[in-house]
Parts: sequence; C-alpha cells; structure tokens
Amino acid sequence: MRTWKVAPILFLFILIALLTSSAHARFLKGKSSFVVTRNDSLTEVKEHLIYLAVRDILSKELSFLGLDGEAFWGKYDRALEEKFLPIRERLQKTYREGKNGQTQSQKKAYRRALRKSRLKTQRNFGKILNILDSFKVSRVKHSTKNPDLRYLQMEGKVNRDKLERIYFRFAEKTAKRSVGKIYWTFNLSLDGGDWKHIGVEDKRDIYRPLDRRLVKKLKQALGKMGSDIVSTDSLDLKRIQTHLKLDERELFRLRNRKRAIETLLGAVWVHLDLSIGLGPELKELGRKEVESKGHLMVTDLMFNTVVYSEKMSIQKETIVSKALHSLGNKMADRLFRRVGPEFPHILSSLSKIPGNLNRVPVAVLGHGSYLELQELRDLLTLQGKRYRAKTFLDTFSLNQSQIIVEYMGSKLDLGNILNGIRGRNLKSGQRIYLERRDDFFQLKILVTARTSSKNCNKGKVTVLHPDKIGRRQSTANLAGG
Repeated sequence: MRTWKVAPILFLFILIALLTSSAHARFLKGKSSFVVTRNDSLTEVKEHLIYLAVRDILSKELSFLGLDGEAFWGKYDRALEEKFLPIRERLQKTYREGKNGQTQSQKKAYRRALRKSRLKTQRNFGKILNILDSFKVSRVKHSTKNPDLRYLQMEGKVNRDKLERIYFRFAEKTAKRSVGKIYWTFNLSLDGGDWKHIGVEDKRDIYRPLDRRLVKKLKQALGKMGSDIVSTDSLDLKRIQTHLKLDERELFRLRNRKRAIETLLGAVWVHLDLSIGLGPELKELGRKEVESKGHLMVTDLMFNTVVYSEKMSIQKETIVSKALHSLGNKMADRLFRRVGPEFPHILSSLSKIPGNLNRVPVAVLGHGSYLELQELRDLLTLQGKRYRAKTFLDTFSLNQSQIIVEYMGSKLDLGNILNGIRGRNLKSGQRIYLERRDDFFQLKILVTARTSSKNCNKGKVTVLHPDKIGRRQSTANLAGG
C-alpha cells in the first residue's frame, strides 16, 4: 500500500490548521410563523415554531453550501407523507372517517387527532432539530392583525456533517458500483513451535479445510456479489502487489484509458492473516499457553483504498499439555468462529462504494505555507459539497505539493468544482489560477502572488473549461477567461 510522503514536522502545521479552521460553523437566523387552534398547547405551538425556524436555517445553509435545497425539501416532504400515511389510515379507521354513521363528534375528534399527529410527525421525522449543535430563541410574538398567528425568531449553529448526511440521504440517491472479481488471500502461521506440536503432521492438513470453510462462508455472506471469488496464487499476488504500488497519477491514467486492457480495476482484494502462538509450557501445572490473533483487510483496487479493516485482538487460553495432539482441529474451529462474523461487514462496506466515485490527482504550486494549502483545500471541499468532494494530502513541500480530489460525478463535474475557485483570493492576498498541460493528468492549481489588474490582464494562463476537460485547450487571456 502507498504511504504518505509527508515530513513528520508537517503534523505540527496540520494541528495548527485544524485549530484555526474549526470555525466553519456560524450562527444563522431563522424565522417562522404558525396559525394556532384552541386545541394546541403552548408547548406544541412553541415546538412547531422552532421546527419551522430550523427548516428556514437549514435552507439558508444548504444555499450557502451550493446544495439544492428545493430538491431536498421536496423529497423530504414526500418521504414524510409516506411515513404519515399509515398513521392517517389508522385514524380514519378509528374515527370511521368517510363512512356512513360517522357522528359529528367523531368528525371533530378525527380532525383534532389528525392535526396533532401530523404536527408531531413533522417535528420528529428526520430528527432535523438534531442537525443544530446549538440554538437560542430570540423572540416569540403574536400578530397584531390575526390573534391566531404566532411568529418566532431564533439563531442556530448548523452541524454541516449531519446536514450533509441527511441531504444525501434524501436529495441524491447514488448508484452503487458493481464489483468484479474478489481476490481471496488467506495466510495461516504458527509461532513458537512446530505444527506437530498441535497434532498436525503438515500445515496443509489444517490450512486447506479451514480455507474451504472460510471461502464458503464468504460466498454466503456476499450473496450475488460473491459469485466470482478467486483464491490467489503466487502470480495473482504478484499482480496485486504491483498494482498497489501505482501512484495516484498512474491509477488515474489507467482508469481513463480509452483502449480496454485487462487490469485489476474494479476488483477487490480480501486479505486475511491468522496466527496461532504457542507460549511457554507450565510444567509444574502440566499446561501450555496458546493464543490466536488475526487481521482482515479489504482493498478496493479501483483506487487502492482500504474499505474495511479489522484487527482481531489476541485471545489467550491455557490448555492441558496432554491435549496438544488434538489442538489443531479445535484451533481451526475457534479461528473460523472468530472470522465468520466479520464477513457481513465486508458486504456492508462494498455495498457503500458509490458507482460514480472519482479520484483525481491535482498539483498545487506556489503556496508559501501549509496553512495556505489547507485554505485552498477547504475552498475545494466547500465548492464541491454538491459532489461530496473531499481532498487528501498526497505529497507536501513548500511551493509544490499534490492533493487528491475525491468526488462523486463526471469530468464535467470536476471542472465545475475547479472553475468555482478560479480567481478566488486567499487570506494572504494571493490569487488562485488554473493551469494545465497538454494532457489532463497534468492539471495544476497555481497559487501565484497577487499582482495589479494591469499586469494581471497582460499575463496569460490556461483556463479549464468543464466541456473541454480531457482535450487540448488553447491559452486564453485571464481577462477573457
């Protein structure tokens, strides 16, 4: 697997950046109005006014983040109606709504119960009040023209992580990526003794049956996704190890090749290491210490990223030394029982891989500090909220670094993200430009010293247009770009 090529002293800068950039959240004002009835309690009225004001605050934050609030609330309200439908049907049955013989008192009771249930369902559905880290009500008042109309004003601080989770839960359903071959590698080792010490003539006598049981269990856990499980041989392992050494640019080129070639892209590698350890023999007690441990790891070979990892902690036990001859089969059973329950988590992890996930390496030049680089990354993340954009640091040095932009969408969407920060100024006064070479893989974000508008208009930079990503672009004047 690749490792970050970042100097240890950088972590001090990272810590400073985290402390100074934690103030993304801000207090937003929200307003609401609500027409009350004589059956509404004061608590219910205030709770519903707060609920409506929270919706107002969340709408403002969605707009600030560039997310489609109208689409979100539309799908949210439709899901709310689906949730309320069985409640309505139950009330209709209880109060004989629409049936012959329904009394006037039943009609009134039905309308009161329907209203109360609807308002309660609205307040509780989606738990949107929990999206605010904190809030304070500043004013509640009556209308001077309508005595049944109430107004509320409040301020709240939005938790963006929670907001994004609920947004993508309702507004944008992401197709899941189909998984190709699943490569299975199983290693079993014995420490502190010989296989004969646990009643096994040859390692294969315990390894092969355990391997077959594990593969069968994995297929059962993965269902249709586990239809093509390949037990790796030495050639497979060599191909996988070579593939894992590819850097981000090489992987990107491979994913964007126009000619189809046989690669490991789209495949998944499930790697399991298990070990049995024989401790010292307690001769005076006629017993021996035995321990087991393991590590299960799942790697998505499309991006060479680990999507699931579980270290199985050491389990120790003391057994009678005379029973060592039959320990092999017992240990195999115990190892199988430890590993088996982890396989459903693999299915869950693979099922969450979105079908339109992309990772693009981007070179950053001209930054004078890590804080400037972090500020640029924050701008990219904010600009790409709609595409769930994230940035990762691949390599760092002053004036020249490489980041990875991960997002959900197409090349056109990447252009929207990058063009969205073009021309923006950093806090230091420097300005962000875009430059690219003859091929898309050399796309660079340049952070260059701010100059006067006169000099700036004379300079030429290559401007990235979304509809021309991947094709050669001509150099354009900054003023016209």
